[in-house]
Amino acid sequence: MAKIAPGEAIFAPGRICLFGEHQDYLKFPVIAASIDLGIYIEFRGFHEPDDKKITIEMPDLNETRAMDLAVPIEYKTKRDYIASSINLLKKEGFPIEKGFTVRIIGTLPINAGASSSSALVVAWLDLLAHLFSDKPVDPLVRARWANQAEVGMFGEAGGFMDHVSSSVGGVLFVRHDYSIERLPVPKNMHVVLADSLQKKQTVDDLKRLRASVEAQVAGVTALEPGFQITSPGYCNEEFVAANATTGLKLRHDFPLVYANLQNGIITKKALEMFKSTTPSIATIGDLVNQHFAYLRDYSRISTDKITGMVKAAIDAGAAGAKINGSGFGGTMFALCDSKKVQDKVADAIAAAGGKVYKVGISDGVKIIDATAIPRRP
Repeated sequence: MAKIAPGEAIFAPGRICLFGEHQDYLKFPVIAASIDLGIYIEFRGFHEPDDKKITIEMPDLNETRAMDLAVPIEYKTKRDYIASSINLLKKEGFPIEKGFTVRIIGTLPINAGASSSSALVVAWLDLLAHLFSDKPVDPLVRARWANQAEVGMFGEAGGFMDHVSSSVGGVLFVRHDYSIERLPVPKNMHVVLADSLQKKQTVDDLKRLRASVEAQVAGVTALEPGFQITSPGYCNEEFVAANATTGLKLRHDFPLVYANLQNGIITKKALEMFKSTTPSIATIGDLVNQHFAYLRDYSRISTDKITGMVKAAIDAGAAGAKINGSGFGGTMFALCDSKKVQDKVADAIAAAGGKVYKVGISDGVKIIDATAIPRRP
């Protein structure tokens, strides 16, 4: 039954959001990249004799969890993604009935905007699929499962970007209808991820900002019947310029709508650059900087420390830098056009108080030998 052997592990990567931050829940497309930090789940074997219990060792948290498959799986916490994933796959017809032991280890900053929870759900679902089905799982199907287990089953505010980035890997253009386009990775794109070490409440912050954006969209729609924030008829430079300070007065009366329209336009320009035969890190970086300015000044999701880390990265030669994830703490990243600049930028961000990780782009979920699991940086 198992297509993964004891001593092997599932790896699912985290991600950075290059463009479209705080926009996927508005049905804007986003550009995201999976990174080579993530979640590892080592399969340690089925229980013999079978006791119908799952043992989950979590050394990063100094915890062990036991789950009894002989009784209905109940949620032990407000957002029990381990349990919701089991319940979801059972509804999909997976016969999850045999006890086993796993060990979960992460190399991502936790609760910091790099999609640690989504990577956990993707890895856990992939492990269960390997253990209890002989059929291969399509990465997009796995991403939808993960989105349902983490977002849908708890009525959360997140979008699809995190799950598809982790499941599929690479640099992706992700549309709201769950379709994706894999983009080429520029050869000279080097990334520094940095944790501000400022704690945040990702889900609650996301809910509050989403509610504010949706209220402002409703306000514009009341004045402009038929308004659709993602429509090319509205999300274009001509409409925004005509209604920034006159007309609908977006900058003053509906600043979150204004910022989201601008960031939607920026994402379109970034997509064109990634698909160019000669993608420019300088141009992509400049667009990242523009995106961050709207997130900082209008959505107000940055902090003084993260803004300082972004400035330190730019001053050290990064092509672009921005906050990563829902904001109000957590991580940021910088794009560099060489390893030499990457090293210099990493040092500058560290001097500004960030915990730095020099990362590469991941190709998504994979099975590895458990002896290759790295230690947490």
